[in-house]
Amino acid sequence: MAGQSAGAGWPGVVTGRLLDLTVDLACVASFDGYFLELSDGWTRLLGYPGDELLGRPFLELVDPDDVTSTAEQLAVVRSGEDIARFENRLVTRDGSRRWLVWSAIALPAEQRYHAVAHDLTPQLEADDRVRESERRYLDLIESSHDIVQSITPDAHFDFVNHAWHELLGYTPEELAGLTLFDIVDPGDHEHCNLIIGQLMSGQSFKQVEVTFVAKDGRRIPVEGNATGRFQGGEYVATHTFFRDISERKRAEALAAHYQRQLEEEVVERTAALVQSEKLATLG
Repeated sequence: MAGQSAGAGWPGVVTGRLLDLTVDLACVASFDGYFLELSDGWTRLLGYPGDELLGRPFLELVDPDDVTSTAEQLAVVRSGEDIARFENRLVTRDGSRRWLVWSAIALPAEQRYHAVAHDLTPQLEADDRVRESERRYLDLIESSHDIVQSITPDAHFDFVNHAWHELLGYTPEELAGLTLFDIVDPGDHEHCNLIIGQLMSGQSFKQVEVTFVAKDGRRIPVEGNATGRFQGGEYVATHTFFRDISERKRAEALAAHYQRQLEEEVVERTAALVQSEKLATLG
């Protein structure tokens, strides 16, 4: 279908060709609510044959929830005000919805609207997929036992997960007033500054160890990974994933203690044996 039109004659043919040249959806409609001319894209979009689209009131194609707002916009156009951007949904032949954004003008002398519409549906569906992916990612982060935090360049917290609050004891309301250096042991401040500087240059780190300080003053050794996040080549945040290694540190300290004890006992027994051998020789 090349520029479906309700009228015959040379002007209609020229208008139809112009309609088909637009990359968007173009149409001419009468004030009494019927399409007069349509570009080819409408048939592909809505699934109806051109003659069927031309033979029915266009408000019948509008989602019932959008009919009132669409009729109000048409009245605005008839009053002489152009529409720069108006969004509504049209119902396709298979019952699905397509989101359109409209620009329209009225020609009162001809009792017609001239309008161009752009199909927003692919972009909205892509945005929905991104939001769903982000939601699943956040759900995964929130349910993680790891301590997750995102830190802005000024050292404030952009995001922390539930495990972070559980470990450090700060409430979500208190988070806005905290910086990274409020929850890191002062002895690790220089180390953190060095790491952040290298993250800003594009490096990433594994098995970073620092000591966090909880709200109640507890020192909590943690270990994890740190990466920088960039947008358009600009550093915007530090992302870290830590785990509490207090139990491991205690186990390591206990093992070191037993090792020292063992070594001391060996020294003592060796000394005793040497002394015994000396006494035996003297005897």
